Amino acid sequence: MCIELCAVDALYAGELVEGASGPSCRRIFAASHTHFAPMLDASKSQLGSISHQALSEWRGALRMAKRQLISPSQCTIWRADVPLPVYRRFDVPGTKLNRWLTAHGGMFPNSRQPIDRSLYIFELGDGDRTDAVIILHACHPVSRSSHMHTSADYVDVLRQSVRARFGNVPCLFLLGCCGDVRPDLARKRVAWLPRSRLNWRFERSVRPESERRVDATYARAVAEAVTWKTIKLTNASLRFELKEIDLINQPPVRVPSIYLGDELRFEFVPFEVSHLFHLEAQQKEPMRFIVSCADRTLGYLPHPRQIPFSGYEVDGSRECMGLADRVLLKNGRLW
Repeated sequence: MCIELCAVDALYAGELVEGASGPSCRRIFAASHTHFAPMLDASKSQLGSISHQALSEWRGALRMAKRQLISPSQCTIWRADVPLPVYRRFDVPGTKLNRWLTAHGGMFPNSRQPIDRSLYIFELGDGDRTDAVIILHACHPVSRSSHMHTSADYVDVLRQSVRARFGNVPCLFLLGCCGDVRPDLARKRVAWLPRSRLNWRFERSVRPESERRVDATYARAVAEAVTWKTIKLTNASLRFELKEIDLINQPPVRVPSIYLGDELRFEFVPFEVSHLFHLEAQQKEPMRFIVSCADRTLGYLPHPRQIPFSGYEVDGSRECMGLADRVLLKNGRLW
């Protein structure tokens, strides 16, 4: 079977997934989750009306896309720290006040919760030649100052910066576990009061200077990324696998995984995944990367630690996602 990985600049891949795979080809869709793209998911009408024109254009692009065979002998993983993403829930530390604020107070730039701010660049080639690049990063693409323009958000800056450094090669963006992570663009609620968790919030409308800072930060991260690991590849290095996530009161969810070698793998989960899952995975297996918003995305996948706190990712988002019940893992783990 042929496996095709399709990176899509959209909130969700939605209807694009339907009929895209066949008996000889399995397509995996990885949406960037940019909030500034035409809607492709008809099942989430509260988030916006589906754009049939955009859906038709995407389908046409998939049919017409040129296929090029590459045979990389190694995968070089570059990494850079991006001092921009921040956890967006009050639930750390777990005080009574924070429990109440998480459930009723919206989102908050919570720097008390450590997260992985890394930008990962997977360069496929032979050491002297770059054939293709995969980027993985965990941060909601919500950093544009104008809601009237279609945009790939910071993802476009990443692709341009990668091609400036590695050459004009295919470049796929994969969204990491950013279900509770967004850009740390914040300001006081009341200017003359001291900054505190009650007087500090995300910008309601991103200012142009904040957008420019985001773009400059990501361009610099790509330029300054350093080699983290190098993996040797052979023709037998690529492997495909299907797993299942067992949920309470809902059918199991099938998850495709792509392996490069014995260690490196990408797991494509059809949820906006809590960053806490990424932190757990990296502690046990540093080369295991969970990709959010894959295929037909169902909604948020909160971590079991977050369930008692409720909040947007646990309960507040369910109505607009069309979910009657909380998304609960049967055994508290992905697998």
